[in-house]
Amino acid sequence: MIHIHPTATVDLGAHIGDHTAVWHYSHVEAKAVGGENCNLGQNVYVGNNAVVGNGCRLGNSVAIFSHVELGDFVFCAPFMVFTHIAFPRAAVNRRDSFEKTIVKNGATLGANSTVVPNIIIGQGTFLAAGSALTKDCKDWSLMIGIPAR
Repeated sequence: MIHIHPTATVDLGAHIGDHTAVWHYSHVEAKAVGGENCNLGQNVYVGNNAVVGNGCRLGNSVAIFSHVELGDFVFCAPFMVFTHIAFPRAAVNRRDSFEKTIVKNGATLGANSTVVPNIIIGQGTFLAAGSALTKDCKDWSLMIGIPAR
């Protein structure tokens, strides 16, 4: 069974796995893929061409943009941020230059942390709250600070 709150929007074509909950004011776009046993908190956004693995927990106000792929059992704490364009400009359309970000199984991304695009986050990595991840990290890393080290 899938639970979709009445205020949430799940576009036709989106894949939501069994036993997943999509809470208040969240939006899952048509080409998004969501796994089983997930919890998408209030005001979560999952964009086209984004992947959320099985058993993921997305805290309130997390956005999983296009080309972001979460493995299984990834925890995204409230208000953590992914970016998907390296050099965004309001007057320049760069939709054809979205860069892939991969978060491997079991990673934890702390509240208010930021992950720039074109990063691979290793299995079991812990990104501390408020940190900014600007480079790949190995499996089971503890990443802290701005930039995270």
